[in-house]
Amino acid sequence: MLALTGYKLANYMASRLAKSSNKNLADCHAKASTGTLDEADTVDPLELINGEWVFFDQPFPNARNANFIALKQSEAASMKDAFLFKQPLVLNEQRDTLYNEAQFYDTIFKKAPNLAPHLLRLVEYDFYNKILVLEYRRRSLTFTDFLAHLPNPRNPEHNTIRLDETGKLARLLKTFKNELSLTKLGVQLTNRSAINNICFDRQGAKESCFLTYTPWILTLTDADLLRFNESPIDPVKKFARLLYGKDPDARFLKGPAEGATKSFPLLDEFKKLQKSWVTTHLINADAHLSNVIVDSSDNYFLIDWEYASWGDSRWDFAGILAGYLTCMRAENPVLSVAEVKAHVGVLVAEYFHGETGNEREENIMTCIQYAGLWLLTEYYAWAVSDSKSDNSVFQDKFRLGKLCVLTPHEMITGFHL
Repeated sequence: MLALTGYKLANYMASRLAKSSNKNLADCHAKASTGTLDEADTVDPLELINGEWVFFDQPFPNARNANFIALKQSEAASMKDAFLFKQPLVLNEQRDTLYNEAQFYDTIFKKAPNLAPHLLRLVEYDFYNKILVLEYRRRSLTFTDFLAHLPNPRNPEHNTIRLDETGKLARLLKTFKNELSLTKLGVQLTNRSAINNICFDRQGAKESCFLTYTPWILTLTDADLLRFNESPIDPVKKFARLLYGKDPDARFLKGPAEGATKSFPLLDEFKKLQKSWVTTHLINADAHLSNVIVDSSDNYFLIDWEYASWGDSRWDFAGILAGYLTCMRAENPVLSVAEVKAHVGVLVAEYFHGETGNEREENIMTCIQYAGLWLLTEYYAWAVSDSKSDNSVFQDKFRLGKLCVLTPHEMITGFHL
């Protein structure tokens, strides 16, 4: 099994993507809807020898995967002359998430072709080496960087430009929601509570299988909570205190039976949210502003579908919402507090356009609470890493996450939603 590195990338491209090697691609386990690589997916070996391709190592710093971008550098290079390579850092992982991502692209290009303009295209999946190859978009920026490069909104002539892009993003998310429902995909889950579902279409034919997803924070057990409370890492202990309230040992001081009768507001809300979670869509499960990219033609793409799963579509929207709520507290703030308020208003208004009454309010409230869960899980991930960087940023996520979960009505009022 090949562990891909930047040094090995040219040789790998020559062996897998070169025009002379098409005959070797028959073992691709997850292919684009065309079934084989076409001329646009192949590389002239002479271009590699002549140095016409440049390679970027780890363009998306990631704790899970090694990733590389290969770009053809010439005046004749088209938007398609770019590839994104991804490979797990741990090659013997039990769950092959990149194969899951390849399955997603293979399935969606057939069943939801309307989403094709907003997805990277699958070139191939090298099953043996666990390498996913996608067609990349040249000169792309993450959505956060894209916003930062737009004209300063304090200039009266440009004060709607950023808001317009946020509205466009909201409509994109709504398009994904509409296209990826179980009903629209024609899929029926045999057991929605199972970890691994067998899926059938309306004619009874077996479909690609995806896992059922529920945020781990909603499935915490007493053993998990006790482990947090006994952690030697202070931020993790703080996470336990957040869950328990002012008395971190209250749940266990008098034994689990008596301790469990006490009221713990956050844990109580987690239980309510677990009951409100509905498995109705195929979701990204890792949607955040860094996983939306914008190319030089202002086309939007939702990327990183490794964890595509059956779940609640509100979770993906909440991930984007959580990103906006913390934009003003990042290391390099993209938006001011006042701008965040305006952008959140546009994001919610566009996404929930057409919904009215109690249904609209309940969905918005749930999305705010889900956004709080996103922020709390981001805090926990930072806490267990024992990293000292971004301390104030993650402390703010901790505080804001608690507010979103416990006081969604106040958030709705404060943002005039």
